[in-house]
Amino acid sequence: MDALTRILIDKKEEECRKNVYFDRFSNSLRE
Repeated sequence: MDALTRILIDKKEEECRKNVYFDRFSNSLRE
């Protein structure tokens, strides 16, 4: 796997993590 692909995947994973984090945050606000 070349470096560029690696960077793109890292970015995607980071986005996913942020989204999960945000979902948890908004869920805790609703409760």
